[in-house]
Amino acid sequence: MLKKIALVFSLFLFTSLSHADENISSRKIVDIGCHAYNGICYVQLDGPAFGSTLNCSSPASSTNQFRFDNADSVNGKRAFAALYAAFLTKKEIDVYLSGCTSQGAPKLGYYHIH
Repeated sequence: MLKKIALVFSLFLFTSLSHADENISSRKIVDIGCHAYNGICYVQLDGPAFGSTLNCSSPASSTNQFRFDNADSVNGKRAFAALYAAFLTKKEIDVYLSGCTSQGAPKLGYYHIH
C-alpha cells in the first residue's frame, strides 16, 4: 500500500513540475480578436509577460496573450462577449491559464472580471 501511495505522489509531482498552471491577476485587456476561419480567439493583456511555466510550443516562451479554441461554442461565445465587454469598459480581469491551445499558446481556463 505504501508503494502505491509513493507511486501516485511521484506521478502527481512529475505532472506538476512538467505543467504548471498560471494565475494572472488584475490586468486590462489591450487587444482582443478572433480568427475568421476557425474557433480561436486571442486576448492580449497589459503588464509583464506570462506563460513561461506552461511549456507551450508557441515561438515565444512568455507572452502577454492567451487564447481559447472554442470561441464558436456556447461557452466560447459567452467568454468572448464577457471579455470584449471588459475591454470596452476598461475593467480589470483575472485569468487562470491551464495548458496550451491547439496553436501552442497559453490556454484560458477561466476568468473573472472586476
